[in-house]
Amino acid sequence: EAADGELARRALEDWRGVTAPGGEGWDVFEERVSRALEAILAGPMPCVVVAHMAVNACCARRLTGAAGTEFHQAYGEAIAYEW
Repeated sequence: EAADGELARRALEDWRGVTAPGGEGWDVFEERVSRALEAILAGPMPCVVVAHMAVNACCARRLTGAAGTEFHQAYGEAIAYEW
């Protein structure tokens, strides 16, 4: 924020649409998470995935079809999916 206040402001308004300089864009990130999720779903099962909210939002979108922007997770909250 101190280095680039304008970028920080834009990122807060549209965190999926603003990529930090040298960072990974949301589409690239989501594709990477999707590849990892495919490997996880291939087994063995059961399994546990421990990740931060952005990864969990991508996984939830992929598993439920809900928009990633609708995903909410409290700090430290555990979410279970069965398939």
